Amino acid sequence: MTLMRLRRNVTFAELGEDFALAASTAWGYFQEIATMLGELLAVDVDDLAESVKGKVCLVDGTLVTVFNWRHRNDLFSGKHRQYGMNVQVVADLHGRVLGVSRGFPGSWHDMHCLTDTGLTTLAGAAGTAIGDSGYQGSDMTTPNKKQPGQDRTESDLKHNTAIAVIRVAVEWANAHLKNRRILATRYRDSLTRFDRTISAIAGLTMLNEQHSEPQLTFKILNKLRVSE
Repeated sequence: MTLMRLRRNVTFAELGEDFALAASTAWGYFQEIATMLGELLAVDVDDLAESVKGKVCLVDGTLVTVFNWRHRNDLFSGKHRQYGMNVQVVADLHGRVLGVSRGFPGSWHDMHCLTDTGLTTLAGAAGTAIGDSGYQGSDMTTPNKKQPGQDRTESDLKHNTAIAVIRVAVEWANAHLKNRRILATRYRDSLTRFDRTISAIAGLTMLNEQHSEPQLTFKILNKLRVSE
């Protein structure tokens, strides 16, 4: 029942009908199991830094849309023009989820979220950490900015293209997380339980990736010929 709720984002009334329970009973069962999953499957920042040591990791922010709670004035994302929570996702070159941050207000910039959650240590721990232009100013490898009044140089274009191709993998990781429609469609639960939910979903996604043995490929990266 909990997995169905996370996968399909159905209402508790619908869950109650499917499992011959009262909606309130379905709500109670879901909260208990989701809390257990969130606690068991959560990835600590220190553990994550240790697991990416010497490896290439990709970092990206994704917005989970939520209702506009009237008591909150920090949920609106100017970039996406929606109300939501910003979640920082860490993935490897194959698009496998390595960890996620807690939820931050949708109005926060990616760099602000990264700094607040302590994930800035990944850049030093990992062999290479790659992010988009939203992380410029950190120790991560990011695209080169266009200088005012100047055209992009050939080396800048090649560098930015290489970064964009490599970062496709973290977009795959975001898509894997949002296969659970509770994140892909509007999140309806209380925001006080958002962090528990995202931890549970990230943990389930990582378990699925570990046991499904997805095919690993470097075909996209092999197309690149990037000189230092």
